Order: sequence, then structure tokens, then C-alpha cells
Amino acid sequence: METATTKLTLCAVPNAEVAAQIASTLVAEQLAACVSALGPMQSWYRWEGRIDTASEVLLLIKHPEHSTEELTERVKSLHPYALPEVLHFAVSGSLPEYLAWIAASCPPKRERPASS
Repeated sequence: METATTKLTLCAVPNAEVAAQIASTLVAEQLAACVSALGPMQSWYRWEGRIDTASEVLLLIKHPEHSTEELTERVKSLHPYALPEVLHFAVSGSLPEYLAWIAASCPPKRERPASS
């Protein structure tokens, strides 16, 4: 069975409330089939010339490749950070039925019902 290429996107957010807002929006808008939230976790990073740290929640976003650009723009519009982490990885070697479910859950934009 041939399935669309699947992506896993990582996105760190500041807390569980932001995680829930972004996750539910991406799934409701059929940009992601599933979003899992891990955390809290601690992140260390260099920002504006200094090393900083923050407690964050990591989103694991599963979606077909065709939604990558629209998903990225939607995350940017919802995310409170000036420069959100949005890292895309190709998925390979997964259960074909799971990949088919991801593809079926996120039809291309032209095939989605019009929003009201």
C-alpha cells in the first residue's frame, strides 16, 4: 500500500496551556493527525548573546509532508515565542496502516471541507 510521505515535527512551547491550544488547533484544522505533548522538560539555549534556560513542553506533531508549509505557518501564528522551534523530520520504517491513518486524517487543503 502506497502512502504519502509522513513527517514528525518537534516544537517546544512554554507550558501545557500553549501546548493544548496549538495541538488542538492543528488537529482540528487537519494539519496534523496527532500531537503528543511531553514534559515538562528543561531547555538550555543561547538567545540574544546569553545562555538561558526555561521549563518547556515538547510537541511531537505527526502529519503528512504536504501539510508541512501550512502547519509551520500556523504554528508560527499561534506560538508566543519570537522564534519558535519547528523542526521537521521524515518518518521511515513505520507501520504502513499508521502512516495511512495519518494521511487520511490530513487531506490536502483542496480536499478539506470548507470551514464555517
